[in-house]
Amino acid sequence: MHRLVRAAGLAVSFGSAGAVLAQGVEYPSVAAALTALKAKPGVTVSANDGWTIITDGNVNWSFTPANHYAHPAVGRRELKGDQGRFFVETRILCQAQKAACDRLRDDYALLDRRMNEAIQRDLQKK
Repeated sequence: MHRLVRAAGLAVSFGSAGAVLAQGVEYPSVAAALTALKAKPGVTVSANDGWTIITDGNVNWSFTPANHYAHPAVGRRELKGDQGRFFVETRILCQAQKAACDRLRDDYALLDRRMNEAIQRDLQKK
């Protein structure tokens, strides 16, 4: 049984095995996502501090390095708009232990909140 949690643009589903499976991440595993995205025409692949970053249009995929506490995991972030409001939506696929995946989810939620606040501040200046 899976339980879906949504908060601040973050969508994560917790599986009974403790691994985190994300609704909206269309790949069955982190490795499958990395392989498929690297082979996709038109994407940009870069590295930042050990993370593999793949940009596919307005979607950024961030793959954890091997030494990361929640490896293997990927975060999928997309800038979205709704009625003049813009926000970051994050979806996570984490195949580490539940505690590590929970921590990764919390880290992403904090970053999303900060990004969403910055976006709203920028929009208010205009």
